[in-house]
Amino acid sequence: MDLANDEGHLRAPSLVVIFVQTILQLASIWLLFRSDSSDWFASHAVDPASLMMRPKPIIWFERVMLLAVALGLLNTALEWDYLASLNPTTPAQPYISWSVFFGLYLLLLWLVSRRGSAIARGTFLILVVAAVLLAFISPPPSMSLGFVTAAIAVAQYLLALAGVELVFQTDAKPWFDGRRMSVDPEIFR
Repeated sequence: MDLANDEGHLRAPSLVVIFVQTILQLASIWLLFRSDSSDWFASHAVDPASLMMRPKPIIWFERVMLLAVALGLLNTALEWDYLASLNPTTPAQPYISWSVFFGLYLLLLWLVSRRGSAIARGTFLILVVAAVLLAFISPPPSMSLGFVTAAIAVAQYLLALAGVELVFQTDAKPWFDGRRMSVDPEIFR
């Protein structure tokens, strides 16, 4: 398979390649956030009493936002031709920029859902509010590329707003204040 066109520039990948990469990225996300990660901690000599139990809103936040990330990856795959056409001289640019974007976004979600960072929660709030306001001022390109991409983009905005609501629930407050409920050490025996 020749990856260069007649001028020697790299060709944009096919939808199949993007789909396979999306599946691999989702699998790596699943491995990162899978629920049995506490077994790994227990088997690596971490004191079980030092582990903290996450409140239900934080668990739901993580699930909702991972769904939003998956929808974002799907939307990126559906819009790939448009993204690649924005800068045809450097076809690798969308790969790099979207990889950095999704990587930083996943880091932010990890800091909120797994580390309980109040700064990350505030950053998440600011980014969601800014994204929603900008969507009203200047709709993103996905809104004009077809019904499917527009519906996915709207679903992403709604999931992000739901995520904001989840991290600011009363039950989630101790997670960010450092007053966490300890896990019963007996569950690790």
